[in-house]
Formats: sequence, structure tokens, C-alpha cells
Amino acid sequence: MTTLNTTTETEKHFHARLRSAFDRLVNLEQSAQQLELATLAQSDALLSAELAKLLRHSVLLDNESSELVQNHEKLGAYQLHEVIGQGGMGVVYRASRLDDSFSQTVAVKRLAFNLQGMSARFLRERQILARLEHPNIARLIDGGADSSGHAWLAMEYVQGKPITLACDAQNASIRRRIALIKQLALAVQHAHSCLIVHRDIKPGNVLVSDSGELKLLDFGIAKMLEEASDPVNLEQSVYALTPAYAAPEQLERKPATTASDIYAIGLLLHELISGLKRKSIDMRAEATSTSYRVSLSWEDISATQLKRIAEQRALDVAGLLALGRSDLARIIAKATASDPAQRYATPTALSDDLQRYCEHRPILARAPSLPYTVARFVRRNFWACASTGLALLALCVSALIAVQQAQLERVQRVRADQQTAMAQAQTHAAQDAAREARSEAHSHELLREHFVAVLARTSKEKSLDADQLMDLVATMPRQSTASDQRTLALALAGIFNRQSDPQRTMRVLDAAADALREGSTSEQAKAANFRAQALMLQGDVAAAQQQSNTLAGFQQSRPESSTMSASMLQLKGVLLLNSGDVAGATPLLEQAVGLLPEFAKGRANGDALAHGALLANLSIAYLKSGRLVESINLLDRIDALWLQAGVGQNSQTSAVANARGFALMAQGRVRAALLHYESLAKTLTQESGLAKATRQAAHARALLLGGQTAAALDLIAPSAASACQITGASANICARMYLAAADIWLASDQRELAQRALDKAAAGAKDSPDRGSAELYRLTEALLAYELQPDAQRFEQAERALLRYAQIGDGGYRALEYALHWTQRLQAAGRKQDAQRLANIAIKLGKPLDLPADSQFRAQLAIFESTASGVTYDAAAIAVAHKRAEQLMGVAHPWLKSWAHVSLNR
Repeated sequence: MTTLNTTTETEKHFHARLRSAFDRLVNLEQSAQQLELATLAQSDALLSAELAKLLRHSVLLDNESSELVQNHEKLGAYQLHEVIGQGGMGVVYRASRLDDSFSQTVAVKRLAFNLQGMSARFLRERQILARLEHPNIARLIDGGADSSGHAWLAMEYVQGKPITLACDAQNASIRRRIALIKQLALAVQHAHSCLIVHRDIKPGNVLVSDSGELKLLDFGIAKMLEEASDPVNLEQSVYALTPAYAAPEQLERKPATTASDIYAIGLLLHELISGLKRKSIDMRAEATSTSYRVSLSWEDISATQLKRIAEQRALDVAGLLALGRSDLARIIAKATASDPAQRYATPTALSDDLQRYCEHRPILARAPSLPYTVARFVRRNFWACASTGLALLALCVSALIAVQQAQLERVQRVRADQQTAMAQAQTHAAQDAAREARSEAHSHELLREHFVAVLARTSKEKSLDADQLMDLVATMPRQSTASDQRTLALALAGIFNRQSDPQRTMRVLDAAADALREGSTSEQAKAANFRAQALMLQGDVAAAQQQSNTLAGFQQSRPESSTMSASMLQLKGVLLLNSGDVAGATPLLEQAVGLLPEFAKGRANGDALAHGALLANLSIAYLKSGRLVESINLLDRIDALWLQAGVGQNSQTSAVANARGFALMAQGRVRAALLHYESLAKTLTQESGLAKATRQAAHARALLLGGQTAAALDLIAPSAASACQITGASANICARMYLAAADIWLASDQRELAQRALDKAAAGAKDSPDRGSAELYRLTEALLAYELQPDAQRFEQAERALLRYAQIGDGGYRALEYALHWTQRLQAAGRKQDAQRLANIAIKLGKPLDLPADSQFRAQLAIFESTASGVTYDAAAIAVAHKRAEQLMGVAHPWLKSWAHVSLNR
């Protein structure tokens, strides 16, 4: 008997180590897995061999899951779509009901292994879920077995995020997080009342929908209490757990009880409040002696991480740290006590204690005492206690004054009042001075903008160049010193730089070059920064990089200057952004934003315009990488910053407004983009030439997407010519403008004009360091070649160019835009087979994009998906797709007309 027990324990330890090693290796690359297996084989050959089998089997399961979706596999009345989850017992698919009774989206779970023991467990899961009826528990809808003997369940489909990610994404307050945990506790209490232990409560099984509703998922490793005496069930249940969220008794191979679920809820509450996970537990035999204490503490994290965690909970750092000493910390400690007997008796008891905490009442997790009880009473009835206390204090003071030094007290009180009044007066004076300084700074900025506009007109009317202008300035009274020349030159260059006028920026800097060479490090750094940005606009990337190196040298001599460091990082980021390296540019721009925390707090004591430009560059980086919501959020942040700083309309604000239009078009919100650009055309009064040209070109793109091709043609040609006149023909902006023009001319069947535009774009795009621009040039070239001679070879070349551009250019959304209006041209030309093939490509391009409900792109893709080859004909689904497209695009939209007969006459 002793030998048998020892063997059993050894096997338990072996399987526990096997599971832990599998969890660690399963998500690694194959090469990394092989290296780890080879290292492990030197110390434990048996464990390495078994682990290799499991990893091979996991690959087979992944392949099998993919094949089921690709082969349009059906389970019962449900059509499988894609895998949305995978665990130790099964694979979960998103599926839809196929019969004509009703339309329903469900989550279908299919047993991963066709083994009798596990099949029995899966069938038991079906029985368990059928007994659960609670608004916060995903309900069971259907179940059965497929032709190969694999059991399956159809469950309520929950579209949401794990509770931890959902709360962090919304910056949920502590009270909101506690409210969600209370919902979870009551759901688990319902399961316990049905004699069911969940045993695997973790963030992935607790989802929060977009509407804020909590759902508890996956009772796949639950165990009915009445079956606890079954030795087979007991043995299976011991290892069906997630180590990071398992209770101590589960890690020690003991049976799970309702107390195990309470421990997991406490762990989840700890993670929601602290932002930190419990340290991982190594499931070795020695783990039985490990202490499992969980405390609310932030001792081992950096200040930056601590600040981020606090902001995600709508707190400052001091408020977050105070939670570690609060009653909430005691509640977490009781829920996660190592001894199950010391935890809360039921999930309802935990929920009730959290309610007491929110109401500032004494909690059960803390031993009662008179001072604590009184403190809680005062906290709940603060104003009443304060009034009573003040009344008592007044009586005491009155008695004291009557008995002791009344006159001295009055003198001291008068002096205190005088000091307070003086301090208040100083505070008001400082606030008035700050407001006056902000107003004066804003006035100076407007005067400088107006001065530049006057000089620009004078320069055109009287043919004054920059050298003559600087000579005139040098002879003005009190403007004759080199220091004053540098100040004026940098002010003018800064304005021209914000107006994206590289030629005037360079002329002013060249005219004051001698004076600038004698300037301070800060002045020379500003000049180098302005030169680099002007050179980038002109397309001279090598020279811009040289200026960037010069700026880096200045920064090394002034490492304490956060402004200079931010300028250097911004310049490097923009250089990478213009070279197409969005992944490299984004962290540099984020770091630059982090160096200027005063702007993030909304203070107006710095250059708000410059900071807004930095945020705008980061917004463009997010836009190009497909992070559209973050891009729009940054634009909102710029608007709020400038509003608080009192920044009026100027060339920089118009550029940011144009960026918002780009983001709206990227989401496919074409109507919103058109309304936005129509409003800008009426309201913008301060706008540089380049900003106006790029705005009109973007407006032309929106008109093309909205089906107004003629109006788009009226805007695109003059805007492209104007932009190239400002930046030069070799600039990337010039190339992008003429590529947009070529696309619009292609849409209107003016192939000769499209070829001319393509030729003009070649100088700035064909060999551009920006891979996105280069691939867009090749795509436009391939599309034009196919339009001129539509054969299979040229179609395949254009198809490959489109897929290359989707991988490189602008986060994939521009490729989708091109694919959608290319299908219109193919349909209109009667090339139905090519159009359908391109529609399938558009569906693939659209899947990874997070398109909002009012996206025109989403409506067009819905028509493709409802009419794709191999899809069961569903007249209702087709009608719904067309109705939504008509609402967003209008019944007269050329694209909708070209595709109407394909679906409605199917």
C-alpha cells in the first residue's frame, strides 16, 4: 500500500510539472520550443519526451480547428466561423444558426480529444450549465455530438473583453470595479446554490460586454458537490485548473470547494484594484510548503508604472497607495486567506462586505473595536458630526476665552486674519498675472502670424527676397544687434515651419546664418530643428538626417533640457515616419510626449502650439498603424489643450483639423468626413498654402468615396499643383497628392490624365524611402496598366501590388479603400469574374480592421459577405446589408448601383 501511494504522488507531481511546462512553451515559436526541449532533456528525458508529444498534438489541434472553419463545418444547426478560444478540454468557435426559424449568433464549444473519460466530463458540463439560470452567467442553448463522436455545446455568445482589460480600457473607478466583483460574487453564489463549483475563475472567463454587463463563462472544469466522493472525478478535477488563479488547496492537489471559488474572486479583486497579478506559482512537489499570502502592495514596481495604474483607476498615486492601508486591503486578505476556513463563508458574504466598504460601514474582515466603529460612523455622517463637533468646540473656546487671556487671543486672531487676507490677495494677484501673461502671449502669436502674412504679400508685390527682408529688419531701430536678428529670424522660421512652408523657412534661416552660428546652444538647436523639418518636406531625407545628427549633438551638451530632448526625439520620429517606419517612429514620439508632462496636465505655461504639433505627429503614427480610435483620442486631447491655453485659429490648428478628416476616412465614416471638410472650408480663416492644398486633396478623396467623382476632379488637380509648388516635385507630399489625383482620374475613365499624374508622382514616390508611398506608386501603376489592357496577367500583377500595399501602407485601411472602389470600376466595365475575385480580397483586408457601425466600408463588406460564392443564399441577410448600405451611401451611389444586380438578382 505504501509503495502504491508513493507512486501515485510521484505521478501527480510529474503531471503537474508537465502541465506547467506546457503552459510555458505552447505560445513560443517552434525554434524556441526546440531549444527549451533540448535543455530540459539533459535533466529529465522522460518529461521532455512527453512534453514534445503534447506540443505536437497542440499543433494538430490548431490545424484541425482551422480546417473545420475553412471547410465550412457545421455542428447541428450551427455554421462555424472562426476560433475565439481554446483551452485544455476544447475549442470555442463563433457560430450562427443556419435554419429558417430565427437568426442567432452563438459560441460553440467542441471537445478537443475524442476520449471516453473526457467526453463524460464534457457531457457533465452540459448538465451543469443547463441547471444555471442567472443574468450574469452565460446560458446553455443547445448541445449534441458530431459525426466523429466529438461532443459539442452551443452557448450564449458574449461579445466583450476580459474584466481586467475592460476596466483598464475605460479607466474604471474603484467603485465601478467593486460593483463588477459584486455581480460576479452573486453569480458564483447562484452556482454554489445549485451545488456547482466553478474552479477556474480568471479574467478570460469573466467578460464585460460593451454595454457594461458582466458574464461568467466556462464551467468546463466545474465539479458538482454531490459527486465529490467519486475517486475518478476527484482525480480528474485535481489538475483541471489555471495555476495563476488557483487556490492553495488546488495547488497542493486537494479537492476544490466553494472556498476555492471565493479565493479566485479575491485574487481577481486584487488584480482589478492593484493592477498587478499574483506572482506565478511553480507547480512542483515543493510547492506544498510555499506561502500563498496575497497583499495589496506596490513595492516592486517603477514610479512610471505606478502612475499609469493610478490613472487607469481615476486616482493619483497617493490615493492608490492609500488603498493598501484601507479596509479594501483587509477584504482582499480575508478572501485570499491560505486557510479556507478563514475566508468568507459564501460569495454573498464577500459581496456584502464590499457593500459595507462602499457605504463606509464597519467590515467583517476587521476585528471590531470602539475607535474603528466610531471612525466609520463619523465617515458616514461627516457633516452631522462636524456640525456637532464645531458646536462643542465653540463652547470650549468661549469658556477658555472667558477664563483666560481673552485679549491676547483676539490680537492673535486679528493677525491671523490679516495674514490670510494678504495671502489671498497675493494668490489673486498671481492668478491675474498668469492670465495676463497668457493673453499677452496669445496676442503676440496673433501679431506674429499677421506680420508674416503682411510680409508675404509685400514680398510678392515688391519682389523682396529673404536677404533684403533681413537687411530691412537689421536697420530698424533697436533691431540692429545680432542677438535681435537671431530672435526675429527664429520667430519667423518657427511660423513658416508651422505653416509647412519649407522654402520660406530655409530662406529666413540662410539670411540669418552668420548671426545664428554665434547664438546659444538652444538657438542653434532650434535652427537645426527647423532646417530638418523643412528639408523633410522638400524630400531631401539625407540632408534632414544630417540636421538631426546636429541636433543630437546639441542635446548631448544639454542633457538636462527636456524640451531639447523632446525636440530631438520628435525629429527622429518624424524622419522614421516619413521613411515608412511607423513601428520605429511610434515609441520615439510617445517618449517625446512623456518628456513634457506639464502639457499633459493641461498647464498653459509652455509652447502649447509646439506640443500640439508633437501630439499630431503621434496621432498620424497611430493612424498609419491602424490604431484609429487612439488617433482620434489624441486629436481630442490637442483640441482640449489648445482651448485651455487660449490658442486661437492658426496654420497649425488647421493641420490638426485636417488630420481628423484623415481619421474619419480611415474608419470609413465617409459622410462624417464630408461634413467635416465642408465645415472647414467655411470656417478656416488662418491656413497655410500647404495645409489648404492637403485639406482640399483629402476632401477630394472623401468626395470620391461618397460617389461624387466630378466634384472630386474639380478639387484634386489645383491642390496637387499648389502643394508641389510649395514643397518641390521630389517631396513625398507632392507624390502622394498626384497619386491621389491619378486614382480619381482612373475612377472617371480619364486614363491619359491618370498617366500624367502618375508620371509627376514618380520623382517623389518611385524611389522614396517611405515604402508606403513607393508601394502605392506601384499599385497605381499596376491598376493603370490593367485598365489600359485588361488581361489575366495584369490583373494578377495589380492584385499582388494591392496585397503588398496592404502589408506596408497606412495600417491596411487605404488598401481596403482602393479595393472597394476598384470593384466598382470592374463591375461597371462588365468584368464580373475579376470583380468577385477582388471582393473576396476586400473581405480579407477588412477582417482585421475595427470598423465602427456607421462605416461605409463595413456596409460594403457586408454586401460582399452576403453574396460571396459558397455562402448559403439568405434573402433576408442580403436585404439587410443593402438597406444599411443605402442609409450610409445613398441609393444613387455609383458603387451601390454597380453591385445591386449581383445580390438582389441572385
